[in-house]
Amino acid sequence: MATHTFTLDIQAPVAEVFAAWRRPEDFPFFMHHVKAVRRTGPRRTHWTVTLAGSTLEWESEVGQVEENRKIAWRSVSGLPNRGEVHLEPSAGGTHVKVIFNYDPPYGPAGDLAEALGAGRAFENAVAADLARLKQRLETRVPAGEGVR
Repeated sequence: MATHTFTLDIQAPVAEVFAAWRRPEDFPFFMHHVKAVRRTGPRRTHWTVTLAGSTLEWESEVGQVEENRKIAWRSVSGLPNRGEVHLEPSAGGTHVKVIFNYDPPYGPAGDLAEALGAGRAFENAVAADLARLKQRLETRVPAGEGVR
């Protein structure tokens, strides 16, 4: 399983940052590889993403939620993945730590691709997505708005 960790500081209150992470259906507005997220239950969502020219789908379930502190999820079908978002108040805003774990698709070929640079491409894409989230929250773009 590949693990990627990201940190950033967002000049917005913890409650606003937490609320943004609780609305995954808004993720396509700032995560360019995420094509659609739709709710399928109170704690479940269906994801459609495009990575390296391939479309991948999975069903995800939110597990642990600590209000304004932590959200953890795991896939229950499709691409095996899990992750966590940790939030801490910081000077003037919120310190965010995101941990993604996933099994690269396509078995041994996917593992090799991860080792040869696909993991770095994933990190670059997620870092850009998180920068767009930061900009969105710091400029107070309303939920459900943005450029897809």
